[in-house]
Amino acid sequence: MAFSNALLHPMLTTAGTTAVRASLHTGDPGTTGTSEVSGGDYVRQAVTWQAPADGAITASGELVFLVPGLGSAEVTHVGLWTAAGAWLGALPADVPQPFPSPGTATVAPLTLDMTGGVLVASISSE
Repeated sequence: MAFSNALLHPMLTTAGTTAVRASLHTGDPGTTGTSEVSGGDYVRQAVTWQAPADGAITASGELVFLVPGLGSAEVTHVGLWTAAGAWLGALPADVPQPFPSPGTATVAPLTLDMTGGVLVASISSE
């Protein structure tokens, strides 16, 4: 049985006020946020969310990260954090992105959808 939006939307509103920073990772971040990209001008990015609709929330816009050269590593996950730096979890990239030299990673607006149960991040590189 599916749950109604009367239950899902308050939970999503809380998620949107909790998950306010995003990170990039070069491997599965596990339960602590390991394998985060570092170096160069890379920094975690702020995330804001639209109001819940139809059992989901979507970030207000793309996330743009400056990525240092990663050699043979690829960006494989987008992580979510609280403002205080507590790890919340990660979404796998739909297609891992290589960064053999410094570049820009653009993450399409993230969607947290409680009706489908599958979360994936779309990342492009320049």
